[in-house]
Amino acid sequence: MIYDGEINPYFTSGLIKSKGQVAEPLFRLPDKVLDELRTDGVISLKTSPRLDEFIRQQFSEDFAEKLVGKDATDEFEEDQTSWDEHDEPHNVGAGFFVYAEEIDWEAGTLRTSYIPSPKQREEHLFWDQEEHLPSELSDPDFDVNLSGMCFELAKVEMLLPNERIMTDLPMATVRSDQVKAMGRPRKWDWDEAMAYVVALANKPDGLPTGAGAQARIEELIQQWFLDKDGNAPALSQIRQRVQKIMAGLA
Repeated sequence: MIYDGEINPYFTSGLIKSKGQVAEPLFRLPDKVLDELRTDGVISLKTSPRLDEFIRQQFSEDFAEKLVGKDATDEFEEDQTSWDEHDEPHNVGAGFFVYAEEIDWEAGTLRTSYIPSPKQREEHLFWDQEEHLPSELSDPDFDVNLSGMCFELAKVEMLLPNERIMTDLPMATVRSDQVKAMGRPRKWDWDEAMAYVVALANKPDGLPTGAGAQARIEELIQQWFLDKDGNAPALSQIRQRVQKIMAGLA
């Protein structure tokens, strides 16, 4: 029923961490930077003050701090998404159940350390990925721990019209006014946002350049969304696209 969308799962608490190897973002550095790190035909990505300087120049401040001082083979924790009982319950995609390593229906918990890479995810299973699985990596690893599983009381009553619903069970139900709006999240207008960036690039001052340029472009796009919609995509989603812009400018 969850897979078919007949009933929508919510969790009152969640902690989702994304992580990966330092090598992945480092190998996306512009070719001219990698060439400067080349010695005798071999690119050295061993931690060094020189490499740290390039990292700080090419990535936003918060992302760079996760990479500096590490070798390419080291693992780093990229981002995390969390909420608890003080927030609204979060509606999650059926993909979390499909790829769960452990589901305790009585305790209302779900755990997994495997989520398909962004290119392999089926959109109907992970329609919530921008909210719950933000990542700049092409193949991140995840640690997912969800608790307080619950379902909308009205939907459960429709499915079991002649049953008395016990709302004090560990896997509880919630009223419709206690949860976020149902369905797929609003799609961000990335085409229009990129058109805005192109327009900035064609102005006399052009796009920001030099150290910290990526972070400033991210802020410009974030502010554009806030001005247009009153809300903005996760910073990691913005950063993923700005990295492509920076690569094109290199």
